[in-house]
Amino acid sequence: MKRIILVLLFGCLFSSCSVTLVPEYNASLYQQIVTTAARNDRLYIDLLQADTTHRAFSQYAKRYAGIETSIQSIYLQYQARANNSAFLPILENIQTLFLKYKEEHKQHTAALTQAEIKVYQTYTRDYWKPLLIAENALR
Repeated sequence: MKRIILVLLFGCLFSSCSVTLVPEYNASLYQQIVTTAARNDRLYIDLLQADTTHRAFSQYAKRYAGIETSIQSIYLQYQARANNSAFLPILENIQTLFLKYKEEHKQHTAALTQAEIKVYQTYTRDYWKPLLIAENALR
C-alpha cells in the first residue's frame, strides 16, 4: 500500500512540474537593442525639433533605412538564438509598427504635425520597452 502511495505521489509531483527554457543573455545583442531603440527615438526627437519645412521623408530616408536594417539584424539574431521563440513576436510588433510609421511619413503630402510625431515616438518607445525588459531579465 505504501508503495502505491509513493508511486502516485511521485507521479503527481513529476507531472505537475514543467521546465521552460530561455535563451542565454547576450550583452552585445542587448546593446544593439538599446542603440537601435535610441536611434529610433532620436529620429522622432529630431523631427519634433525640425521646422515644418524640414520634415520631408526624403530628408530622413537614410536614417529610416539604418534603423530598419538594425531591426532586421536583431530579428535575424533572435531567429538564430536557441530558445528564443517568445521574443520573436515582440520584435515583429516593433518591426510592423516602425514600417507602418515609415510608410505613413513617406506617403504624407504635408509636413508631419507635432502631434503625429509625438504619437509615433510614444508608441514606438512603448513597443521597445517590453523587449528591453525581457532581454534585461536574462542577465
